[in-house]
Amino acid sequence: MSRLDEVEKQINNVEGFKVKFFDSRTDADKRGDQEKIPDYPFERPFEGEKTVERWKIVRIEEIYPAFIYVKAINGDGTPADGKCHLSTVRSTYSTKTSDNANKIELPPYKVHMSREKPGCFLFLIDQSGSMSDPFGGATGGQKSQAVANVVNEIIYAIIYKNLTGEDATEEVLNRCVIGVIGYGDTIRTAFSGNLSGINLLNLSDIYSNAKISEENNIKSEYWIDPVAKGKTPMCEALSYAHEVLSKWISQHKDSHPPVVINVTDGESTDGDPLPHAQKITSLSTEDGNILLFNCHLSSTQAHPILFPSTEVVLPDEFSRKLFEMSSILPETMRSGIPQFKSNSTRGFAFNAGLTDLVRFIKIGTEKATADR
Repeated sequence: MSRLDEVEKQINNVEGFKVKFFDSRTDADKRGDQEKIPDYPFERPFEGEKTVERWKIVRIEEIYPAFIYVKAINGDGTPADGKCHLSTVRSTYSTKTSDNANKIELPPYKVHMSREKPGCFLFLIDQSGSMSDPFGGATGGQKSQAVANVVNEIIYAIIYKNLTGEDATEEVLNRCVIGVIGYGDTIRTAFSGNLSGINLLNLSDIYSNAKISEENNIKSEYWIDPVAKGKTPMCEALSYAHEVLSKWISQHKDSHPPVVINVTDGESTDGDPLPHAQKITSLSTEDGNILLFNCHLSSTQAHPILFPSTEVVLPDEFSRKLFEMSSILPETMRSGIPQFKSNSTRGFAFNAGLTDLVRFIKIGTEKATADR
């Protein structure tokens, strides 16, 4: 038996999140100095895929008196919803879980991308057959074409930001590398021609190998072509990305961590993508862990949900899965954007339309490359 505040610490140490005991009769916070409370008997955390409510039923109600109930607390001090997965609650604590309570906290994404310490952007693009459909049940162009256009525009914007000099004397500063991996009937780099088969490319190589399109006498550079064929092997794509990024990080330990942006319009067809996503976000440089953004493209005219801070607002298990896969935005990305007040805001968009997609990718790339 122990004091109540000591039991709260026991649960925190095992489960990886804080809790508060309340009196079920009055909803009042129980005094921490209350004694003769049963010790928390477990040594290992409850399964992360289970919900807060399930954890309470299995582990709390069997041990503690009926007049006591427990609230799981998020990292920002707010109570966790009963429908939240425990892994989601734990992820709101940067370094407070039982497994890493003594770990030194990584610096908060402050390394400038430079030629000496280049950054890395990796786009994962769903190229399955359903990408031939228009956005949100509307008429018009295919999602595959729209996504290709947006990625091409973002690539050009990153290159333009790193151009110096004028005309014949201009030079591209290789402050980052870019990769685009398509997944559909196969897993492949989406670059073609001289860039085919190369996973991560310097900006100068991308710039010098641009393809040219012309419309209404206006010429523009592009690199990525639209593809819509096959199923949605997201697990295989994430596994492939992990292999690519592991190698890059081993050679750039002091760089800003890679930013991965996964754009999809449907569920994975080759299994549960969450473990593969977690393997990616567990990789880190000295400046922080890899940031994984997930953008789900709309197939209906449902209202989009952008950068949520809780999974409770999401409509189904699929959307909650993508939310759980997505990284919490660091302060350097949230700063200057009023609606990003919560430190639990995630890099996730559900039922995004074209304008939402553009905004989503710009936040992921422009904030990461911004001067700080």
